[in-house]
Amino acid sequence: MLERIPRSFTSPPVPPGNPRNPKPRAEKPRDRRQPQAWLRAFAKTPQPEITAKKEMDAADFDD
Repeated sequence: MLERIPRSFTSPPVPPGNPRNPKPRAEKPRDRRQPQAWLRAFAKTPQPEITAKKEMDAADFDD
């Protein structure tokens, strides 16, 4: 005769997907106030053409 299996050992059929979080969470929109990392890195690199233009503009005011 078959032994009675305790209920805790038998798992109910699980539907596909995550039962705890049935709906996939929508991606949060990127916070526009925080610039991307590449933009911060680019802003830190010196740009000679911009520096030269600032120096030329400053030289115009010397006389």
